[in-house]
Amino acid sequence: MDDKRKSELFNKLDWDQPMSFQNEVVNAFIAEGDEALFGSLLPKDYTCIYIDKSKLDNIVLILRKIGYPANRQSIKGLLFLLQDINWPGAHQGIKVLLEMDRTYLRPYLEQVIKLAYKNEDDMWLYGLIHLVKQGNFSQNEFTDPNTMKCFELLDREEYQ
Repeated sequence: MDDKRKSELFNKLDWDQPMSFQNEVVNAFIAEGDEALFGSLLPKDYTCIYIDKSKLDNIVLILRKIGYPANRQSIKGLLFLLQDINWPGAHQGIKVLLEMDRTYLRPYLEQVIKLAYKNEDDMWLYGLIHLVKQGNFSQNEFTDPNTMKCFELLDREEYQ
């Protein structure tokens, strides 16, 4: 898909569009896209300053429909969504992440847990703990034996 077509479709993913129109655009992305395109729909790192939240539900829907491994280049963007569990697409993003191969997901998850902890980002840790709990991750799955201790920054009663 060329950049012009990508931009044209991307601009039509907005939640303000009629649902039938949104579905057509989602299906067009899936039909015309490839791994590189799907990987470019969300930020490629965790420091994105701005993201158009009105498109997030549809972007995550695309990533869920294409499945793993076609969506694997979006892993950092999906983890980025968990910076605020209330963002559109965040809960569905957890489902997409949990449908990925755990051995592929694990190092990215461990990296982002440590980053959120280092930045004392309680909101992000809260989103990540949702992923960890829903995925039944345990400490022995991570290479660093202290990874799960990062969640101790959170108020134990509120988040456990």
